[in-house]
Amino acid sequence: EDDYAAVMRGYAHIPFKGFRPGKVPPATVLARFGTQITNALLGMAGTRLCRTALKKAGLVAGSPVAIADAVLKRNDVLEFTATFVEMPSFDLPDYMHLELQAQDAPGRIDEISMQLLQRTNMVLPEYFVEKELLYTDLESSPSGDAARKDAQSRAKLMLILKKIADQDGLEVSQDEINEKARELAGEHGMSLEAF
Repeated sequence: EDDYAAVMRGYAHIPFKGFRPGKVPPATVLARFGTQITNALLGMAGTRLCRTALKKAGLVAGSPVAIADAVLKRNDVLEFTATFVEMPSFDLPDYMHLELQAQDAPGRIDEISMQLLQRTNMVLPEYFVEKELLYTDLESSPSGDAARKDAQSRAKLMLILKKIADQDGLEVSQDEINEKARELAGEHGMSLEAF
């Protein structure tokens, strides 16, 4: 019911001739968008059910869960195919007792990053490397294999830091995200909206 209500809210604001926005009768919306609503509902329910099943199995999706071939069968049985990239499993090194040489904050951050990368063994799914390559500035980055190695290091470090944050209960507030975004936008000479 919650999934259905959420999907219908999205369609209720589509302009219909002869009706005020948000005042279109549900039967009229269903008559016009029935197939799309059904597909959205099956996808939403499939995603929710898949995430519940993953959690129950102790797995974590490292990519969006894609739902395909969703079919509602007799007796309210929902069948679907879910595809996702599993978050890699790996052990963290002892990151609380790293010996650092650098005295300045940027140097210490670089040292910590390098030691975490060197001391962590994991099989990095290609999905994370490809995703990281999407954010590579092709004009300033090295080409070919060097760009791929940089992307692998960044992706691996991101996963390590995420696991540390999860393990230690570290959370970033929306205000902190906004502040960092403003800082990065300024460094690139852009407005926050454009960044």
